[in-house]
Amino acid sequence: MKKQIGCVVERAKIEADLAQRRFMLVDPDNRLVADTLETKWNEKLRILAKACEERERAREHDQFILDEAVRERLVAMTVDFKKLWADPDHQTASASDCFPTS
Repeated sequence: MKKQIGCVVERAKIEADLAQRRFMLVDPDNRLVADTLETKWNEKLRILAKACEERERAREHDQFILDEAVRERLVAMTVDFKKLWADPDHQTASASDCFPTS
């Protein structure tokens, strides 16, 4: 999905650049052609902006999913820790076992 959105944005950039070059090359005295090319350029810029917004929404969505996954994993770890802490068969270690002072 990310690759597809990236391709859409890249294609929109290329089309907007091409429309800009066409507009810049037109004879200013030919107003009808210049107006048409400017309209096409503006449309390509709108498409590019929309594609960039969609890419940003996808990034935010991916970040939300990642944050949710991290939160779920942390919650699971706290449950595991509570079980381990309460386990009577678990051997406890002293601070000197964890941090030797040799």
